[in-house]
Amino acid sequence: MAGLLCAALCASAAAEDAGDGTVDLVLSRPAAPDEEVWLQVKTGALPRGAEIEVATADGTPVGSVSPFGAATARQGASYTLPLPAGAGRDGRVTLRVKIQEPGAAARPPQAGEVTITPVFVAVAR
Repeated sequence: MAGLLCAALCASAAAEDAGDGTVDLVLSRPAAPDEEVWLQVKTGALPRGAEIEVATADGTPVGSVSPFGAATARQGASYTLPLPAGAGRDGRVTLRVKIQEPGAAARPPQAGEVTITPVFVAVAR
């Protein structure tokens, strides 16, 4: 699987965040026939038991991330989620990102809690 996850970062490192959990990513190029666009989700310090939920603009679930362990919760970690086919338009991908904490209502991420970057992943077809 390591060979399949030979990912190269897109040139678009800066995502636009509206402050309401909506993230607009700009792809640097279309995916090649042997590639897919995935999402690299990096977490910052999060409350214990927090879960990050990622969905497309129309609400289609992309995936969730649940950092585990004291060191991960304090220092953060990196995860990769596959983006559903057709989730992007005109080189843009709009996502909805929420943080769910135990016993609390879902909320948008605060500054430094979540960074999402598109990556190209080589796939065998």
